[in-house]
Amino acid sequence: MSRDRRTEIRIRSVNLISYSRHAASTDPTEPTAYEVLGTAATRDLSASGCRLTTSQPIPVGTVLRLDLQLAEHLVTCQAEVVRVTKDKGEWSLGLEFRELDDLARDGIRAYLAFKENPQEA
Repeated sequence: MSRDRRTEIRIRSVNLISYSRHAASTDPTEPTAYEVLGTAATRDLSASGCRLTTSQPIPVGTVLRLDLQLAEHLVTCQAEVVRVTKDKGEWSLGLEFRELDDLARDGIRAYLAFKENPQEA
């Protein structure tokens, strides 16, 4: 029996994504800054998370800032690394979205519905 706890539809979807992490600052008056880690492509996508392949491992528990390209729309959100596996010389990261507002989540769901049934959209 699978231990998969997903509740959202997940489909194969290749989307451009840039990812960064919070850059620590000792000055609390400075605006939030992010250290860009890289650009990748998603391998699958759901309204609750995605999987992407990178050239470097990122530890489980790391919270990333994502800029996810969905057709002509850009969704910016945070995601936590929940799984890391090595796959043919690259790293596969399982990410779970955090603090995704309703508009962004609905936009991802609409994009996924379109990808599943483009003739109905």
